Amino acid sequence: MKFFLVLVMSLTSLCLAAQPVRYGTAGDSTARPLKKTKPVDDLRFWDHCYSGGDLMFYGGNGSVYFNISPMLGYRPANKSFSYGIGTTYQYSSFTYLSGNNISQYRFSLVGIRGFLRQDISKMFFLHGELENYFTKGRNIFTRKDELISFACANAFIGFKQMYSDFSYYYIMAGYEFLGDGKAGIYAYPLHPFILKAGYVFDLKGK
Repeated sequence: MKFFLVLVMSLTSLCLAAQPVRYGTAGDSTARPLKKTKPVDDLRFWDHCYSGGDLMFYGGNGSVYFNISPMLGYRPANKSFSYGIGTTYQYSSFTYLSGNNISQYRFSLVGIRGFLRQDISKMFFLHGELENYFTKGRNIFTRKDELISFACANAFIGFKQMYSDFSYYYIMAGYEFLGDGKAGIYAYPLHPFILKAGYVFDLKGK
């Protein structure tokens, strides 16, 4: 009889030991405590940051327009909006017809920008940016090259497609509210409407 009881108890112990580990809530005596995750407040500054940028390109009808804009953004914890800064490089070339004269214009611009991005769903977002461009131009009074700066303000609605847990592609369609084509965007046939494509990745995923 004692041998039988020992055998039953041994088999029961082996069965219990062979059961898969379950993680449950407090009060569940058969489950281990839930694994602890890193609190949001303990995340480093760079864990909230993302980087990437967008591109614009057009070529045709004697015009070439190219724009590349890298950026660095910050997303506060548990928020659907983000903000950041970036730079812009732009190259424009287009043909200008005045009477019987045809002129070809080529110039480059560099600029800085600030932006605000608001998610409105998992796939769509709103994006606004203020850009300030710098270039050299000739002063008609002093006949000397001087540094010229001017601002542009744009608003977009965007669509994004996740590439991984830490990155996504996106396209944005927008409108230029301020600038009146001063940034050389006359070489872009859709002006004042703007179409951009880009890629973003979270720095914490790297």
